[in-house]
Amino acid sequence: MAKLVDVYRGDKITILCRRQLPLVIDEHLTMVMDLEDPYLESEKPMVRKKEMDNFLRKFNLLTPEEQKAAFQVNRKDLLTILGQTVPCVGCRRSVERLFFELVKSGQGKAALDPVVITTDGMLTLDQEYLQIPQLLCSLLHGH
Repeated sequence: MAKLVDVYRGDKITILCRRQLPLVIDEHLTMVMDLEDPYLESEKPMVRKKEMDNFLRKFNLLTPEEQKAAFQVNRKDLLTILGQTVPCVGCRRSVERLFFELVKSGQGKAALDPVVITTDGMLTLDQEYLQIPQLLCSLLHGH
């Protein structure tokens, strides 16, 4: 469940906590939305042993460079995918605006944890998830 947790009026936003998004209303007003939700705790979903073993077998076939590259999407590709999958123009523009705001503000690491948006516009996962395949499997399970 999303909650409004802070409002900044013309002030510079401080560092946001994990899973908090800045919602820029205008140049003088920014609200902070907290996305903390027990259903987002990807470390906890139940994954059957057979599914986990199958994932690990396939994941370990990749080199570390291939594993990292498989979970990176550059800005151009992300915008292309959005254009192809989100038919509502207003919805798409809202997602694009949020993406560019996270890139510009540098808040892309904590806001969508474990998803990371780097300052150069690369969408990827937190390194912890890439180094622990069991976490990655839990995160991707059911999607």
